Amino acid sequence: MRDAFMALDHSKSGAVTQDDFKVFLTHWGVKTTEEKFSELFNYFDADKDGEISYKDFLGTVGQEMQPDQGCYWRRDMARPTRIKSCKSDHCWHTA
Repeated sequence: MRDAFMALDHSKSGAVTQDDFKVFLTHWGVKTTEEKFSELFNYFDADKDGEISYKDFLGTVGQEMQPDQGCYWRRDMARPTRIKSCKSDHCWHTA
């Protein structure tokens, strides 16, 4: 879970800011309106302090993940593999 959180914390500030979250969504090709973006960000910002802390992350994303294997992949999805054409260290897709 820590690795997933750190990958989202693009600014390396110790919390996922709105700008970090926008970088993540843009990287994965997710397009939203500002209203939907705010709604999504606010869902993950559980304590409503304007950033997604690691505690917020564990309480929202962590509930859906598989921490017992030390990975951040959902149980109901195929194991991800590296996209060879992407130059980023954070490009993954399911096989």
